[in-house]
Amino acid sequence: MAGGDYSLIHHLENELNAIREENQRNVGQINNLNQKLHLFQEQLQDLKEKLNISRNELKLLNKELIRVNSQLQFRVEEIEAANNNLVSFVSSINIPAIFLDEQIKILYFTDAITGLFSFKSSDIGRSFTDYHEEPFGEGVLNDVYSVLSDLTLVRRKLVIKDLLYICTVQPYRKIDKSVQGVVITFVNIFDSIYFEEQLHRERDILQAIIDAPRNFHIAYLDRDFNFILVNKTYAKGSGYSPEELVGKNHFALFPNKENEKSFRYARDNVVVIEYHDRPFIYQGDPNRGTTYWDWTITPIRNKNGDVNGLVLALIETTQRKKVEDALRDSEQRFHAAVDNYPSVFIIY
Repeated sequence: MAGGDYSLIHHLENELNAIREENQRNVGQINNLNQKLHLFQEQLQDLKEKLNISRNELKLLNKELIRVNSQLQFRVEEIEAANNNLVSFVSSINIPAIFLDEQIKILYFTDAITGLFSFKSSDIGRSFTDYHEEPFGEGVLNDVYSVLSDLTLVRRKLVIKDLLYICTVQPYRKIDKSVQGVVITFVNIFDSIYFEEQLHRERDILQAIIDAPRNFHIAYLDRDFNFILVNKTYAKGSGYSPEELVGKNHFALFPNKENEKSFRYARDNVVVIEYHDRPFIYQGDPNRGTTYWDWTITPIRNKNGDVNGLVLALIETTQRKKVEDALRDSEQRFHAAVDNYPSVFIIY
């Protein structure tokens, strides 16, 4: 064999060896990629299992939320029924009565009062000092100031339209015995005791009803958004005691133009407004961050169809919102990982 042939063979052997070495490196790289692919598949399977767990937890949470919302709706209906019963009761016994807050603004008056004095629905929210109609005069107004100051019931006899009435001015008392408002009644001597007992009984029943749902924040406000009644849960969540809230204006304590617009819309259009997962930041405790709530604003109408108050019912949904957001983020990361991972071909 000529020398040139040996040289060619040696050159081909070197090239063959180089090809074998390159092939071995490629096989090693492919094996390494296969191992990484296997690891990634295990991670994907683990993520799928976690997503399934999260889905099951979300389903359970949604079931619980549906149950809680049903209870809330039931409680709101109970409050509406109790309020209607209270208004119907006060109206049915046909006793003229005027309810004033601490600023002696008119909160409510019974239909029977119009048979004695020229009150109308637009007078709700006006100061009692605006009225100088006989037989009010200075006497009854002084009685109101006296009750607000001394917490003592005051009675006086008045002749109205040639009939004798007992005018009773008595306080609404807070737990600390301070006054949160007064009620003025014009009744005969036989009806007076019965009316007072029934009025306090109905108010106690209403307070007991709204205190019953421990997980719901419930408040009853007049048409000017002043607190009339709140349950203990609402008071605790607001950072105020019930006594500190009653008589105060909602938006003086919790200013929010958007929320106030919703309240006015519910009142003026006599519609129930609902919000789900509505964000809220506690102004007095910003460290709590953004919380989320389901809202229901229900207008309460009197016998004439006029709105004289609103029931605000709240339930916090922050935890549910966090679970939903976490699940949505996990699914997005999962789909992004699957879509962006390159295809791999395995060579044996």
